[in-house]
Amino acid sequence: MNLTALPKTTPILIVDDRPENLLSLEGLLADQGYELVKASSGNEALRLSLKQDFALVLLDVQMPDMDGFETAELMRANPKTKHIPIIFVTAGMKDFHFQFKGYDSGAVDYLAKPIEPLFLQSKVRIFAELYRQRREIELHNNNLEDLVIQRTEELRQSAEDLKASNQQLQLEIAEQKRMEDQIRQTQKMDVIGQLAGGIAHDFNNMLTAIMGSAELMARHIKDNSAAMTLLDNIQKAASRSSELTGQLLAFSRKGQKNVVHVRIDSTIHEVISLLERTIDKKITLETRLIAKNACVTGDPTLLQNALLNLGINARDAMPEGGIITFTTANVVLDSSYCEASSFDITPGQYIEISVSDNGSGMTKEVIQHVFEPFFTTKEVGKGTGLGLAVVYGTITDHHGCITIYSEPGIGTVFKIYLPVSHEKKIEVVTAEELIHGSGGVLLVDDEEIVRAVGEAILEDSGYRVYLAEDGEHALEVYAREKNSISLVILDMLMPRMGGKETLARLMEINPDIPVLISSGFHQEGTIDELEKLGAKGFLQKPYHSHVLCKAVADAIGYATGNHQRSQESQRTSKKP
Repeated sequence: MNLTALPKTTPILIVDDRPENLLSLEGLLADQGYELVKASSGNEALRLSLKQDFALVLLDVQMPDMDGFETAELMRANPKTKHIPIIFVTAGMKDFHFQFKGYDSGAVDYLAKPIEPLFLQSKVRIFAELYRQRREIELHNNNLEDLVIQRTEELRQSAEDLKASNQQLQLEIAEQKRMEDQIRQTQKMDVIGQLAGGIAHDFNNMLTAIMGSAELMARHIKDNSAAMTLLDNIQKAASRSSELTGQLLAFSRKGQKNVVHVRIDSTIHEVISLLERTIDKKITLETRLIAKNACVTGDPTLLQNALLNLGINARDAMPEGGIITFTTANVVLDSSYCEASSFDITPGQYIEISVSDNGSGMTKEVIQHVFEPFFTTKEVGKGTGLGLAVVYGTITDHHGCITIYSEPGIGTVFKIYLPVSHEKKIEVVTAEELIHGSGGVLLVDDEEIVRAVGEAILEDSGYRVYLAEDGEHALEVYAREKNSISLVILDMLMPRMGGKETLARLMEINPDIPVLISSGFHQEGTIDELEKLGAKGFLQKPYHSHVLCKAVADAIGYATGNHQRSQESQRTSKKP
């Protein structure tokens, strides 16, 4: 074709039997500098392509009389139209079979609706540029060999850009899907955590009453060995139930943590010592502890429980025997790893704790659910489904992350990453003797059984007890008996007026009154906030009698000491 000038616009042929689809594609490509020509059938498209040269044909697949595949084949068979690029655009027929059929028909691409506007516009823009370059070459064909070589290079570069654009788009789509999966998993775990925390809170109230009543009863039936045996069973069951609620709280991250300096290698040795008493002799325990800095900051009980759960999980995966290996190493997690992780971690130095076995392994489907609470592959009665969920909650609560690799028939490797610590803290062991005292204690709790047991324990320890069922009632009792009340024990979750508002009102009445917060769980930061409002401590439910009495004695002693210091200061200031 002999040209005397380049066309002012780039012609694009849009073929679709549905007017709304034609209008939609026309809208996506409007204001792009194209001459948009529409055809409603394959026959009309063939007639128009014979009359006019097009830069690109956007061709629907499903059309009556003559479908897109037949139309494309006829265009490719005609010397006048075989050079025109064809892109199939379809809402159906997305199977690979149809895509290959489209490419066999002569198409350069096969797009499925709905189409991302920027994606379509990018592809059309590239073919429009190819069309412009082809027409320019035709216009300047005489004695312009150098220009042809140059334009050929540009065509090659344009094709590479298109390929790179497609690859980048595929990467972005894959990354977006991965992030969406992570967000859904995080949201699901948060919801389950809220549920677990709520169940543990209500259960801890009942356990407080059961444990307290059992300890009080023990003082009255010491001489009855049969009754003491039964009571000991009750206390053991309550203690085991307390451990289960502790696991729920560890998963939901609403339990009180004892933050100290922990040496992971020592914790691993303690876990191995516990496992050696329970595992089959056919299972061998091995260690490779090469981390030079094995110190972290956290709760030693929760961390030990997490590693113990992983060890038990490995044991159960090897009924015929095998090897469980604990290893440690120091690693550095960079920003790229932390950003790609689904955990909230920051770049820096970490200790890597690996727990591996050569047991039965897990399938990909099991791995997807393995950290969910109450999910288990064990037989009924042989597992609660909480072990790995607790591990997940503990590691997350310690600002770390956990990964899992497993293959059926080969084994499983869990890897935990925890930030290393250089700060040394000393864990204080609380004495278990029952401390007696005197003074008035206002016990505020919406559970009647918790009030009754708490009253009995405190009165038995020498205190005068006042009771209130919610915040409003507590303010009424305190206003009436404030001269006799030395301490307030305040539950967090109550009807009418909760613990936080009640604490604020008490501080307005008497800023010096010591207040202990008591709850089945607490959220990160909540206790610090309450201490800023004036609370003197936190009492985690369920608690034993000696823990309650020690907390009361400490709080009353703190207040008495402050009062004495205040009086001495006043006497000193009055001296001439």
